[in-house]
Amino acid sequence: MAQPVRALLASSAVRYLLVGGLSLVVDVGLLTLLYEVVGTPLWLATLVGFWTSVVVNFLLQRAAFRSGAGLAGSAWRYGVLLGANTVVTVLVVDGAEAAGLGYAPGKLAAVALTTVWNFFLYRGWVFPAAPSSLPVAGTAPASAPLEDDPQREVRA
Repeated sequence: MAQPVRALLASSAVRYLLVGGLSLVVDVGLLTLLYEVVGTPLWLATLVGFWTSVVVNFLLQRAAFRSGAGLAGSAWRYGVLLGANTVVTVLVVDGAEAAGLGYAPGKLAAVALTTVWNFFLYRGWVFPAAPSSLPVAGTAPASAPLEDDPQREVRA
């Protein structure tokens, strides 16, 4: 892989956005395929597309954030966040419509809000890093002693 691509993919924000974009493609793609090609009722095609994209998003975001958390714990936290995002989205969309702004600007605002806070909540709460990869205050690898550590042995 070329160095610039490798550097770009090193960013958890870039991986987060790529997975989110892929999840949207899965959602809309399945909806369109099932409704337009197969002839599935719209409500069912929408449901299948959405929930398939939720599962794809969960699994790929878990990998993208290199989570060290257990699958069950991450799934529970993801579900809690999904529920909170649903409530916020309904309130923002309904509030925008009631204020005379229209539902579409409300939906865009809700997507923007949830996209921003989901990134931080995914990284720190839903898909936390493995404990061994988290820095511990006052520690460093044995090959790199802390220069300001008063407990280190000073040799003359």
